[in-house]
This record gives sequence, structure tokens and C-alpha cells, in this order.
Amino acid sequence: MEIFKQVSIDWLSKKWWFFGLSWALIVLGAIGYVVRQGLAYGIDFTGGTVIYLKFKETPDLDLIRKSLKSESATPPLIQRYDLPAKNTVQIRMQTVFGAGQDIESGHRELLTVLRKAFDPEHAGSNKTDFNNVGLDALSKFLLGADPDNLKAQNKTTSEIDSYYHNLAQSLLDHRNKAGEGLVKSLGELRAAGASSAVVARLDADYFAGPFAVKGVESVGAVVGSDLRRRAALAVGLSFLGMLVYIGFRFKPIYGVAAWWRCFTTSPLLWGFLRSRRRRYR
Repeated sequence: MEIFKQVSIDWLSKKWWFFGLSWALIVLGAIGYVVRQGLAYGIDFTGGTVIYLKFKETPDLDLIRKSLKSESATPPLIQRYDLPAKNTVQIRMQTVFGAGQDIESGHRELLTVLRKAFDPEHAGSNKTDFNNVGLDALSKFLLGADPDNLKAQNKTTSEIDSYYHNLAQSLLDHRNKAGEGLVKSLGELRAAGASSAVVARLDADYFAGPFAVKGVESVGAVVGSDLRRRAALAVGLSFLGMLVYIGFRFKPIYGVAAWWRCFTTSPLLWGFLRSRRRRYR
């Protein structure tokens, strides 16, 4: 079935309209480039930090943005991921936390910033957040506290070390698997094999915080610069490939026209993508 029959449009008579539209797109793209101070590169191209968080309750994205705004040169890109009931958030920042420091220092800096916003009650507390503690720190604490009083049972040092290391591993496995990264209360640890004495000792020195840092990934500026170079090369080669194919398949002048269209629309496309990126921040 034919929808259009005997279509005849004199495109050449409208060439100046198309030339005008092309130049208008170029001007709009150039204005957008200047006003927005360059192209909107993601952290994969500029370097930065990707943070994965899990919250007990539905997270306040505006509060996250406000707490991290001073830590980043540009507003962080924050979005929910996974099922809504899991309260998980991904944060992309053009700042490397702990830059010039070790990884642990950067992690502590991130926890301090988030603690002030989401858990001010424990911001200056000497207690440790169980939802953000590591295996070594927890094992060392249990070994020193000896809540199950193994030393009085004539256990060897090796046996005590092994017992508390395995217990710490079991507690963290329960947190990471059953709780998917955090526990709502330390009493839940009884399900992981912790005795009442262990729970009571943890309750004296630990607390179950309202959020957990599930992961932190950093991209260095050197890697970002290399990715930008490779991306620019890929785009340039793709344009050249289109020009050669269209020129070979039809006529060389058509290849030049197609390349010109890509050139004129690219600035507007970059401006559009940048505005969409800023919109969802």
C-alpha cells in the first residue's frame, strides 16, 4: 500500500533555507559552548569518584547533594538504582576523595561528610559505626575485648585469634548478605551466631548507622585524559568513514554534504546533552 504517491519536492529551490538553518545551529552550538564553559565531560573523561550508598530509610537526594556540594568543583550527579525498596544511591563526583592521601583517609573523609548530614547524633561520637567497619578493625576489637571470655577457658592464642576472626567474618557476612550492606540494629547479629555477651559488648562501643558506603571507585585524571583522546579519535574516524562510504556509494559531493550536516548539528547535540545532564543532577 502506498501512502504517498507521486511526491515531487523541489529541494534545491529551498537550499538557502537549509543553509540558514545550518548556520543557525552552528551559532546556537557556539553560544551554548561559551555560556556553559565548554563541553560536559563525565567523570570517566575528567577523573572523579563514583560512590555507592545504601540507606535504612528512603534517602533525601537533595540533602546528599547539599552535603557533598562543597566537596566537588561541579554539582554531583546523584541517582537511585536497583529496586526502590533497597534505598540504594549512586553518586558521581568530579572530585577524587582523599586525593593525595591513602584510600582509608579518603574513605574516612567521605564518612565524616555524610555523618554530619545524616547522623549528626553520632558525628562527634567515639563509637564506631558497625555498618561501615571492616574485617580487620572488628576482629581486633573482639580479640581485645574478649566478650566470650575465652582467655579464662585456657584457650591458646591461636585458637582465640581464629575464633574471633571467624566470628567477625560471620557478623560482616550477615550484614552484607542478609542486610544487603547494613543492619538496622546490633541485636540482629544474634542471627549470625553472636552471643548475648558479644552483642552487649558491641552495643557499648558500636552503633548501627543509618547508611553504609557499599563501594567507592576513583578515576584518575590521567586515565580521563586518555579516554578523551580516544573518544575524539573514534568520533573523527567515524565521520571520515561515513564520508568515504557515502561518497563511494553515491557521489563524492554527497559525502561532503553528509559530513557538513554532521558538523553543523554536532554543536547543538553537545549542548542538548549537556542541558539534559544538568537537568538530572
